Amino acid sequence: MVVFENNNICFTVFLKITFFSTLEATYIFCLLGILLVIVLIIFVFCYYWYSKSEKEHKEKFQILFNKINDFELRKGQQKNVLFISENNNGRKDFPDDATFTITDERIKDILEKLKKLAQQKYFLRQDCTLHNVAKKLKTNTAYLSRIVNNELGKSFSNYINELRINYVISELKSNSRLRSYSISAIADEIGYKSPDSFTKYFKVATGVSPAVYIRKIEKMKHTSI
Repeated sequence: MVVFENNNICFTVFLKITFFSTLEATYIFCLLGILLVIVLIIFVFCYYWYSKSEKEHKEKFQILFNKINDFELRKGQQKNVLFISENNNGRKDFPDDATFTITDERIKDILEKLKKLAQQKYFLRQDCTLHNVAKKLKTNTAYLSRIVNNELGKSFSNYINELRINYVISELKSNSRLRSYSISAIADEIGYKSPDSFTKYFKVATGVSPAVYIRKIEKMKHTSI
């Protein structure tokens, strides 16, 4: 009788252990299933976002590349052509004060010197500031700022940014060594103290980041080989 009761107790314990083990296994299985579904949703979302992003980058790059080819063609035909140009955005009107009058001859002289300085690629230096350029042109910052604004239709800082971005767009296309540099090194190479500033101005001007532009150029070069 005692043996039967002991066997009965053991069987009951065995059933409870089996039940809880099955319950635990089911719980773990369900948990893994939920995690798998979450991972799958994240993967699908990331793939969709990546595909959409790549498509947008491809379209922007193609438009940009066509503009570059057109720019290089025009550049070969005439001098002082800018790929990126602000065209009077951010223009400021200075008061017509008699004490701040600049003669036409002086304006022409400063613009000629500014052009020569650009041809010498002075804009690639980090010390290319309004103060230093004015000093080199033997004028003052107020005169230089006004002339750039009134005659070129942009602020001095935008003028320098345009020169740098115009330069680096063409240079990255043809210079494989420069494309191998880090974004920080490229920024430093063309006069920016911060890679963030370079990336910001490049993206505003072209629609794509420098990293995307370089990647697309490399892909295009390898495809054409």
